Amino acid sequence: MAYEYEHRIQGIIWSNEDYWCIDNDKESNELREVYAKAKAWDKYLESTVRQEAIDEFGEDDPRVDFAVELTKEIYMEDTNNEKPKHQITIKQRDNTN
Repeated sequence: MAYEYEHRIQGIIWSNEDYWCIDNDKESNELREVYAKAKAWDKYLESTVRQEAIDEFGEDDPRVDFAVELTKEIYMEDTNNEKPKHQITIKQRDNTN
């Protein structure tokens, strides 16, 4: 994940503080939470998944990287297929009357 944009996005949120419809504190806290979870996920992959694969196959085995990538794909597939909890449908008004 590209963590180099974390502070830039935070700056964009705070540069919009004049807009009444944006709760900057909420948006900023949510962004921090998302990045914290992403970093924790990366640490989990590197420490737990990679280490288990090394223990299973040996350090120089190409299956170690494959195990990490496969784990990423499995979990990303699950999150990419989730449907949004709230979906807004906008219907166009019928003005033919």
